[in-house]
Amino acid sequence: MTTTEKKIDPNSLCYYIIQRVKNVRFELDCSQAEFAEKTGVAKSLIEKYERGIHSILPDTLEKIANRSSRNIEYFFPEPANCINREDKQAFDLVQILKSIKNQKVRDVIYALTKYVANGIQVRKATIEIKPVKFQMSQKAKDWRFARGYTRAEFADKSGMPDWQIVNYEKGNASFKIAPKIAKGLSLHSGALLPTSKAESYFEDEDTEGKILNIMKEYHKVEDQMSKDLLYSLLARVVQISEEKNEI
Repeated sequence: MTTTEKKIDPNSLCYYIIQRVKNVRFELDCSQAEFAEKTGVAKSLIEKYERGIHSILPDTLEKIANRSSRNIEYFFPEPANCINREDKQAFDLVQILKSIKNQKVRDVIYALTKYVANGIQVRKATIEIKPVKFQMSQKAKDWRFARGYTRAEFADKSGMPDWQIVNYEKGNASFKIAPKIAKGLSLHSGALLPTSKAESYFEDEDTEGKILNIMKEYHKVEDQMSKDLLYSLLARVVQISEEKNEI
């Protein structure tokens, strides 16, 4: 009795990545055995990758990138124009908020953001470099925050079970799930892929909740000029504070 090997979809992110891994082997002029020895990945796995029957894990790809002296971006599709300006600004605002350590300042920002949102609504009535897997998990969570979604809201929008989202955000990231996460966030999957250099900030669940609350109020601001002003204000405050080493 013979079994049919299930091939990876040629149009998928997983397939693109394993093709890039194969390209690296060719660039290094290595046999599969030589490439396996160089990267520390079993030859049997290299063979399965190149036959298109086995997805590569983030940790394995990171090892291959390091051992072959390639930046992690080498293995990913070109992300050009995959994020529009407004979405990028919301995501960057999450990073700015995470860089502010003073919780009282965050409370003030939350109140200010809520005030701006409510004020605009009233006027409208009258006139109008961490590990790859860690980076992927953090980007998914930060983009969820940038959208202003709770886990339950995101589960509802994405059609994914809550436990799968929790596992992904806690570090169990994979290139198979990343496109589903991206689709639920209305993003190109490139927006969730890691980079060689990335800052990260530790947050506990309580402080993460405050950032999410701020982003919910931020999305209530309907006037883009007001969003731009709020973003520019916070970005400048953080920049000045960092320069003075006050944060």
